[in-house]
Amino acid sequence: MAFEFHKAVQDLNGGQVMGGDVLLWTITVKNVGSIPTTGVVVYDDVPANTTYVPGSITGQGADDSDPARMRWNVGSIDVGITVTLTFQSRVNTGLPAGTQIRNQAVLEADQLANPKPSAPEGTETAGPNILPVTGSNLYLFWLAAGLLVLAGAALVAAGARRRKGRPSP
Repeated sequence: MAFEFHKAVQDLNGGQVMGGDVLLWTITVKNVGSIPTTGVVVYDDVPANTTYVPGSITGQGADDSDPARMRWNVGSIDVGITVTLTFQSRVNTGLPAGTQIRNQAVLEADQLANPKPSAPEGTETAGPNILPVTGSNLYLFWLAAGLLVLAGAALVAAGARRRKGRPSP
């Protein structure tokens, strides 16, 4: 029995992966064999350093009753058919730069003697998807700090105008 079993990940806001970002994990399973497959089940543990986005799982037989492990009871896949399965996870905040998010799905089927691990999209070698995190969203902190400084300066200027008898704008 032959399968093409790949996994891809996309940061939904684009750019570098940072704390708070939502990642879309896409798993594709294609039956490239000569007979339909049966008993197809795909498992995917939600990656460490991320949290499952409730209700985001899609695909045939989707089951997120365990928020730490996604499960799809796909059932049968006819020859030449590709099944697409997805879920989202949010990158935890406060992660140090260089943290890696690793993830790999597992496929089971009646026709397989052993579970089959996924391969990153564009490769044929089984292995996890690896995503580096660039660090926390410190730019939001500095933006907020800058806005507070500007607001404080505006209040000081308004107070000085009042002391001089001029109305504030």
